[in-house]
Amino acid sequence: MLSSGGTITVTGPVGDSIVSNGTGGAVRLEALGDIVAQNILATGISDGGDINIISSSGAIDTSAGTTDSSSTTGDGGAINLAAAGTIDAGDMDSTSDGGRGGAITLDSGGDILTGSLTFGSFSAAGGDPLTANTSGVIDIAGLAPNGAGTVLGEVTRPSNILLPSAVATRGGSMALWVADEYSFASDLTTDQGGFSLDGLQAVTFTAPLQTNGGDVSVQTGGTLTLEAPIATSADQALMLLVADGGFVNRVGDSGLQPGDGRYLVYSPDPANDTRGIPDDQFNKRYGVAFDPADPQGSDAGLSSEGNFFFYEITPSLTIVADDASRALATPNPAFTFTSSGMIDGDTLETALSE
Repeated sequence: MLSSGGTITVTGPVGDSIVSNGTGGAVRLEALGDIVAQNILATGISDGGDINIISSSGAIDTSAGTTDSSSTTGDGGAINLAAAGTIDAGDMDSTSDGGRGGAITLDSGGDILTGSLTFGSFSAAGGDPLTANTSGVIDIAGLAPNGAGTVLGEVTRPSNILLPSAVATRGGSMALWVADEYSFASDLTTDQGGFSLDGLQAVTFTAPLQTNGGDVSVQTGGTLTLEAPIATSADQALMLLVADGGFVNRVGDSGLQPGDGRYLVYSPDPANDTRGIPDDQFNKRYGVAFDPADPQGSDAGLSSEGNFFFYEITPSLTIVADDASRALATPNPAFTFTSSGMIDGDTLETALSE
């Protein structure tokens, strides 16, 4: 269905291409202006059909119904919504019972608002990811990845990402990019998948993050604050935290739980940090800046084992010998000195040993 100059409004089902045997037919709605539709159906037994809804100058509103390209035995069809304005979508389903799930792609010049998004595979075959890009807000009411990835803001960073209060990816990884100060408030378990978050400003975790099988990477242009723990149970997993504005752990001892892996925290200056972790649980190095090409510092000769806080600041240690004298033919006096320049509770003994 094509409207070269106006809007498209459909009050009944679109496509209605459910088939009892075979592949669902593709559905395409394209208009210069707004598109309003209810149930958009392209399901199939073998493969689901692709669904494309494109508004080059207007908005898309499918919030009154469901967009469904799912499959029973084959692969789910892809769902693609692209609009110059807001996307206000209802529930979407691109899953497959026996094959791979289809991609869900959302690109908007305004906000992206959705109902429940279900994608991936119920047979552990995975599927293509959910991707969404906008400079506005991404607000997802329900999220069931079923082994497929979730990629939000990689091309165009949103001002905010709102996720359900609890999400289990069932094996899929999640990657988020966000432009403004951000609070991650979704109790997330990735089940074999990893997690990454790249924020240009401050980031706060107000809900726990658990990766059962993947690495964790959080990079912030401001302060990274933990009000809930970050944990991984993956064997040898890496927990990489880069906080350009400092690291604040309000959880305490259990704020970082690397399991059999390890954590690396990069921060400019310990004066900006509230580590909240006993000193005997980590090592500390100065004069180490984060290098995206060498995140673990292997090329710089840093240790490949243990938990570390790395600081960009390089303290200057000064040792000055005290004046001393003795009379001729008398024993040497005790030699003493004064030291300065140590920071963050360091002692001379630790400073010289490291």
